[in-house]
Amino acid sequence: MSLNIYFDGLDSLPDMPIKRDVEVLFMTVRLDGSEYDKAVLQCIEEGQYIDNGNFLDRFGCTLPRNFLSTGTKTALALYHLPDVIISGVELGSNALAEIIKHCNCGHLLLPAHNYYVAGKIGDRKIDVECKGRHYTSLNMFAEYMMEDAPYD
Repeated sequence: MSLNIYFDGLDSLPDMPIKRDVEVLFMTVRLDGSEYDKAVLQCIEEGQYIDNGNFLDRFGCTLPRNFLSTGTKTALALYHLPDVIISGVELGSNALAEIIKHCNCGHLLLPAHNYYVAGKIGDRKIDVECKGRHYTSLNMFAEYMMEDAPYD
């Protein structure tokens, strides 16, 4: 299964529930300490997974999960709730880049505009479907998102 990305108002969406309030949706997410959970917390928050209710922040403090950024909550919800379309309207470029790098499932709805997605020297394998195309290269997807999306 791939991460599916849609542009709000431009793309036909699958017949699934659309969740626009990530803060409320995240309350239903059960974290399990998967490699994905750990990677997202490390990459976006510079923190560490402790358990479903807490994480270690970049300064070494234990905080409740409701203190996570909205971008991190979106990333975690995408992975744990793959049968809903989740709004990414509040995603920063750092969280969007980490979602693209790490998430291989779920449905993300983005506002219709171009995005900066940082590619890497040497590229990276990804699994993203967008506008009927399957992307396996981070650099190719980053170029698409900056140059052609969403009006191709």
